[in-house]
Amino acid sequence: MTSPRTRSRRRHICFFFDETLGEFPYTGLKCGNEVPIKRADVKKGGFVAAVSGKRRGKGSSREQSPYAELCAGIKVVIAENIERIYKQNCQNLGVLTSTDFGMIDKIRGGQEIPLSDFTQGEDEITRQVIEYGGLFPFNVARMQKKVFLPSIATGGRPHDHR
Repeated sequence: MTSPRTRSRRRHICFFFDETLGEFPYTGLKCGNEVPIKRADVKKGGFVAAVSGKRRGKGSSREQSPYAELCAGIKVVIAENIERIYKQNCQNLGVLTSTDFGMIDKIRGGQEIPLSDFTQGEDEITRQVIEYGGLFPFNVARMQKKVFLPSIATGGRPHDHR
C-alpha cells in the first residue's frame, strides 16, 4: 500500500503525454521500504527488455506504461502473464511481447529472434500490426495498398421478419 504522500508525489506524472513519460517507467516500484528506480534510470540504463512475473500490465496505467517504456528504450516485454489491454497497447506501439522466458538468454547473448516468435498464435490483423512495427506503420502500409485486411466471413443469419 502506498502512502498518500507517495501517491501525491507520483500523480504529476499523469500530466505528461509525450516522450517525457520515458523518464518514469517503474519509478513507483517499492522493494520493502526502498524505491530503487529514480527518474530517468531506465532510459539512462540503455535497457532494451523488461522482465516481470504475473499480471503484467494490470491496473490503471496500462495505457501509458507501454508508451513510457518505449520512450525509455524498451523494445521487448517478457512476463509470465500479460494482460490483454496492455499487450494490445504494446503491439500497437511496436513493443514486442512474449511469455517465453527462454528469450531472455537470447537477448542477453545478442541472438537474433525471429519475428514469428512474437506473432505466433495471433490473428491475421494483429500479426500484420506486429510485423509492421505498430498500428501507425501498419495503417500507412494499408493506405499504400501494401497490406489488406482479411475478408469478414459471416455465416447465414436469420432474417428479421417484422
